[in-house]
Amino acid sequence: MTVAESLAAGICPNCWSNSIRVQPGHISCATCGINGDPGKIRWCEKVPLFRSVAKEDIWLTSGQLYKHEDRLFTLVGYMPGCGRVFEGEWCVSCRPFLPTPVERPSRKAKRKSGKDAATGEAEEEVAV
Repeated sequence: MTVAESLAAGICPNCWSNSIRVQPGHISCATCGINGDPGKIRWCEKVPLFRSVAKEDIWLTSGQLYKHEDRLFTLVGYMPGCGRVFEGEWCVSCRPFLPTPVERPSRKAKRKSGKDAATGEAEEEVAV
């Protein structure tokens, strides 16, 4: 049930009680205490889903890499949220941590320049 559907049914989307007063542009719930303009309140409607990636498998994955502590992740998609009100960047009930985007590491390969390859001398490192 979406936020709009639950408000239309007279149910608080945050605590699921029926002790909510719905007025045009303003709601107030006696149970959980939320009040304000429902259009300006941040509701948990979708939550990012991440998959853990082993460090040796990062070359096999595509897309943006994310990191939390020492673990790497890729974004798989989104799932429906819990519908509660949240204050921060994301809903801590559904997502206890949110990994931060990191740059993909580059492999270093040794390649000889054309002139040096003929003589068998100096190799230069090139990011692959």
